[in-house]
Amino acid sequence: MLVAFVLSLRVFNEFDVWIFLKTGRIIFEQQKIPLTDTFSMLAKGREWTHVKWGYSLMAYMFTECFKSPSSIVILQGLVSAAIVFVSYLSLKILRPDFEFSLFSSILVLLCLGGMEYRFLARPEMISHFFTALYLSLFLKGLHGHKQLIWVLLPLQVLWANMHDAFVVGWVMGFLFLGGALIQRVFQQKTIAVQMLLMPLLLPFCSCLSVLGFDALSYPFNLLSQLSVNQFTPELFSFTSPEYWMKKEPFIMLGLTAHFLISWGRDETKNPVSILCVIAFMILGLRSYRNIAFFMPVVLPCALAILPPKNTKYLMLDRLVSLLLIIGVYGLVTTNNYYKIVKSKESYGLGYSALTTPIALAEYMRKNKISSEVFSDYISSAYLLYALDQDFESYLDLRDLDVFTPEEFKAYHYLMTHPEVFTYQLKQKGVQFVALYLGDFLALHAHLMKSSVWQMMYIDHNMVLYKKAMIKGHPPKINTKGVKHYQSALEIGVLKCFSPWYTQETPLVDVSKRLDQFFKLTQYDSAITH
Repeated sequence: MLVAFVLSLRVFNEFDVWIFLKTGRIIFEQQKIPLTDTFSMLAKGREWTHVKWGYSLMAYMFTECFKSPSSIVILQGLVSAAIVFVSYLSLKILRPDFEFSLFSSILVLLCLGGMEYRFLARPEMISHFFTALYLSLFLKGLHGHKQLIWVLLPLQVLWANMHDAFVVGWVMGFLFLGGALIQRVFQQKTIAVQMLLMPLLLPFCSCLSVLGFDALSYPFNLLSQLSVNQFTPELFSFTSPEYWMKKEPFIMLGLTAHFLISWGRDETKNPVSILCVIAFMILGLRSYRNIAFFMPVVLPCALAILPPKNTKYLMLDRLVSLLLIIGVYGLVTTNNYYKIVKSKESYGLGYSALTTPIALAEYMRKNKISSEVFSDYISSAYLLYALDQDFESYLDLRDLDVFTPEEFKAYHYLMTHPEVFTYQLKQKGVQFVALYLGDFLALHAHLMKSSVWQMMYIDHNMVLYKKAMIKGHPPKINTKGVKHYQSALEIGVLKCFSPWYTQETPLVDVSKRLDQFFKLTQYDSAITH
């Protein structure tokens, strides 16, 4: 549990969570769930069914307790630890006499290694936890505690108001019913009435959400969205070469192979376990991000069918297991784990100015620039959170929940055709343009050379342009160093779990980065000095 928690303590780099935090703030202040879009130029006034409103409100209230938005990763840590704990409860149901050994410790660490890539403080963490919890409750029901199965009904209502993967609960209902039917035929076990009713009741419980009765058709709408969403690499399936460029698919296949071999040797051969593992493996093959759902399912199932521990070397086994766990803990808290697996993540708290337009937001706030602004797809998320309600995105990270595939294609065309871009902005009455410095170079060059647009502000990751017929003063150049923004409480939490922790400041030569940008866009940087 401790390793799962520290694996979740990371410098906050997620962009779309800013939108959830802003939405949570609106729900908290207005005491109602938004039903139409008020964030964007393209979709303003359009119907918006915010399925994840429960997560948005919970995330906002949690971060308010810490007075820092990046403390949301602490919530992820608590959820990650809870997943391990619930998996242990499931394991004790499947095998009450289970005792941990070196090999079982390796399996647990492998599962965490295959899941940590989604420890991102995003709303899907709720679905990962509910997947583990449903497995435990269904197993309890199969092993004599039938009344506990009724708890799934209010849990399904809660899940349907937190994240759109609530349909996983339906799937688990059918999987366990299938397992119960197999046990009835081959092992002469009776089937609880609750088990028969769950596959029917769980979908209708999901209707007690913002979706209403549309929840019943939501799985089909979700599949339709996923089939047309070609904009997110995390949705790639096993047929894509990019899918196999990470460690997680290989961990999933390795754990599956181990489970199938062990299950074949197990005399009891629990049908529920194999149904769940195979079903969730298929789910993981369909989408890279779904591999994280496989891990809390396979963990208790694989551990339960391990051979008995060798008592001859019991003390040595325990010692090596302890050293292994301490070693992994040390690798994580010293950032060496992320270097080994070549991950962009880093241990810590706070959010980084390297990827977040913090300085630009402060500049815009100081100069009272919040309306009539165009911002790119990624950068708009933080600006929506940091600026007042006058600020609007053009197209943002809510993706197909709000926008259409055609609008995404039009956005891509817009960003790669500068003449069309400036014409569209004129039609929208845009007076300011905020663009990420590391991309859209042709568009940057066009705006720089334009007689209508003037660079107003630039730092290591953002550029702000102003519409001005007459060129004014040289742009404000921010060459301050890049750092992580942390609260005192967050630093205290980190010191508690790793007294040796010291903040690693990203190494960015701001002046060199700006000079390279000016060179690539053929901008006469002499006027800026």
